[in-house]
Amino acid sequence: MEKTTMETVIALVLGVILGVLAASSFWFLKNHKFTLSLPTNKVINIKTTTTPTPLKEKLFSLEISSPSDLSIVNTATPNLSGKSSPNTLIIISLTNGDEVLRTDAEGNFQKLINLNEGLNYISVTAISAIGQTEQVNLAVVYETK
Repeated sequence: MEKTTMETVIALVLGVILGVLAASSFWFLKNHKFTLSLPTNKVINIKTTTTPTPLKEKLFSLEISSPSDLSIVNTATPNLSGKSSPNTLIIISLTNGDEVLRTDAEGNFQKLINLNEGLNYISVTAISAIGQTEQVNLAVVYETK
């Protein structure tokens, strides 16, 4: 016999043997019942503990009320206002400098900011007393008429 024909015959014989073994194993497992007996005089105590589920909501946030992102204003000194947690450090970063302030007891803040004519990028960062940070970026256009 040729080598490839011999390899084919060996592969077929091995396939038949494996098929017969698999079929007989399934037949044996199907027709025989297995029982598991446990001693009835033993008591099993199971202690359960509950693990707290972490909150998915954010406890620290920063919201900007005005001006809104991608807005057009007609004053060079609009009022930037928003809300975060009480006594939070707020840093307002503009092209022409930074402003630093704190929120009041309700978490509110407001500051008159100076805009350049045209497009202004504003970055507002809130830093909590325990170091959490949130940042909001705005693009505001100051347009004179």
